[in-house]
Amino acid sequence: MSPLSLPLLRLLLCLTLLCGTLGGCASSAATVEGDTRGYSFELTALNSRTNLAVYYALRRSGELIYAAGSKHIAVDGELAAPTWSGMLTTAEIEPLTAIIRANQEQEEIPEVPGAVVYRLRATTPSSLFDRTLRSGPAPWLDELRGTLDAIVRRKRATTLTPPLLPPA
Repeated sequence: MSPLSLPLLRLLLCLTLLCGTLGGCASSAATVEGDTRGYSFELTALNSRTNLAVYYALRRSGELIYAAGSKHIAVDGELAAPTWSGMLTTAEIEPLTAIIRANQEQEEIPEVPGAVVYRLRATTPSSLFDRTLRSGPAPWLDELRGTLDAIVRRKRATTLTPPLLPPA
């Protein structure tokens, strides 16, 4: 090893550590915008009559992922392709996490033929593992889905451009 390569190696190591430290500071400041306070969840609502599903996933970063229809969600519930995704503000996240917080001890409700079947996988700040709930219709799950749907409709309306109309 040449005498010049040791100082160069030390410099590279210092720069790498410095970049990691600065990157950590930047990422923690960025999460304040969409602070989930440790909550994350995935909600799938399946219409058993039409076999169409709606999927929502709130990540701890504050990103909401939305998919709808049979082509976006595979049979096993895995996401094939998102329909829309975007960052939420803390004000948009709070009602969602409040519903999860208030109902985290709910038990499964038997499925009702022809009604919506919900699958909720949630992680709370105090849990070590995800909790998965498969349930028939439940008012609090309907409320969670309705709140998510309203957010997605509002966000998509501002991010999607309307189609161009042909000249008259």
